[in-house]
Amino acid sequence: MIVFTLNGTKYTHPETCEDVTIQQVIEFYRDVYPTRPALMLELTEAVSEDPVNEKRVAAIEKKMQSKVWISAHLYPYFVRVVHHFCRAPVETLQGTGPAHLEYLYHHCIGAMRNPGDVQHKQLYLIDGEVYKLPTKLMSQSTLQEFAEAAQYEENAELIKDGNFEGLLNVCSVILRKEGEEYSEDVYNRNRARFKTLPLQTLYEVGFFLRTLSLNYVLGLNLYLLRRAAQELQMT
Repeated sequence: MIVFTLNGTKYTHPETCEDVTIQQVIEFYRDVYPTRPALMLELTEAVSEDPVNEKRVAAIEKKMQSKVWISAHLYPYFVRVVHHFCRAPVETLQGTGPAHLEYLYHHCIGAMRNPGDVQHKQLYLIDGEVYKLPTKLMSQSTLQEFAEAAQYEENAELIKDGNFEGLLNVCSVILRKEGEEYSEDVYNRNRARFKTLPLQTLYEVGFFLRTLSLNYVLGLNLYLLRRAAQELQMT
């Protein structure tokens, strides 16, 4: 986290995925990201067309260069983003200079797509307790394993649809204390506890799943993070 000062009060802004919690990201995509200006949405759609309509893209970009549009639409969105991640008061952010506001916005957005060294990792120390990722597929040979696999597969579908909570739920299914069997109580406890973990954990679990190559989610486990990174490129 990087410390900065506004009106004599110190705040912090995130620098990497280690500085952003899973809950912050979920709330960002739920509450803040949908409020981005209409022209940003249009640009995202335009550059996603195949083939890309260069004239349409150029027309949108020209509108986005308008100082009136920037003042009335873009900067208020920047304020909402920075307020969400830095918790600086909206009124304070509205009084800061454009250059500093842009700096804070781009650091907040950049932190979500800036993972550290993502390596194969199976053990996690969470609240003083060791949690472990599985080493094999769920066999579904018992009722507990069947319920575990069902919960997993259901949330894999959410991941495919671009839902950040789906990946959190997947983590809550497969990341458990060593020797602990799956249950709804374990799942709900993990889900509440894991919300405060850094986003880096999701990147690591996504990498783990890709390495493990689980048959029924092969190719989907990193879909959400890739999609988020692509969308953030357009913000």
